[in-house]
Amino acid sequence: MSSNLTIKKYSRILARPEIPYYLIIWSTVFLSALGLTMVLSSSTVTSLQENGNAYAIFLRQFFFLGLGSFAFYWAFKVQGAVWPRIARYALSISIVILLLPFVPFLGKNINGNRNWIEIAGFTLQPSEFAKLLLILW
Repeated sequence: MSSNLTIKKYSRILARPEIPYYLIIWSTVFLSALGLTMVLSSSTVTSLQENGNAYAIFLRQFFFLGLGSFAFYWAFKVQGAVWPRIARYALSISIVILLLPFVPFLGKNINGNRNWIEIAGFTLQPSEFAKLLLILW
């Protein structure tokens, strides 16, 4: 009998429309904090040997987490009607980005694969942007 009351109680709470958003946001926060903890615990020795600072790799990951959080917040606040207008231009931009590894001073060969771009010591794969922009389109 008490299990039915518990189910009814939580089903009323979970029926609220904003609850799935909160579940996603708090799950993301928890997993990001767990990931940062794992990066810190696994990279302090390597970071100290390579950079002279035990927290260098952790701080880099933390910076990119902050950058991603800002992008998430911005994307969350943009009105839904804006995305279809952006999508046309985004697909064109993704095609240009996919061609950048063929530019001699930008393309970088990593493990025999020339699908990387190096800008100011930072390497990235343009296909990751293309995937995101293709989903947007």
